[in-house]
Amino acid sequence: MNQNYKSIFLYNKNNELTTYVDLDENDKLFGYYNLSGRDLTKINVCSYKEKNKVYTDVKKAKITFGEDCTLHHMFLDGDSRVAAIKKNSFRLDPPVALSRIYSHNDEGIESYTINPDKIKDWLSKI
Repeated sequence: MNQNYKSIFLYNKNNELTTYVDLDENDKLFGYYNLSGRDLTKINVCSYKEKNKVYTDVKKAKITFGEDCTLHHMFLDGDSRVAAIKKNSFRLDPPVALSRIYSHNDEGIESYTINPDKIKDWLSKI
């Protein structure tokens, strides 16, 4: 499979991958991963043509982890992949996710989870 895309890697001062961006041959975004502290933002854009009309699907995710982590880039079966892994781990151990929010085409929330501690905190304020 011949993939025509450009990748951008941004690292912090500790040489840890913090942002990864995939651009297609026309410099249009189709993949974005940004880890800020324990918060991961992901965006995946897929464009396709059907009956001479171009459609674009945009999937976004915001994930908060309960432990320090870093982004890890790899190639799997010829495809570029990015995953959050536990910091200072020698394996590809995924960190524990406290909350997740997924959306599709900015039309609404597709699914979500909320950290139980946040619910307790909100209830104590009522």
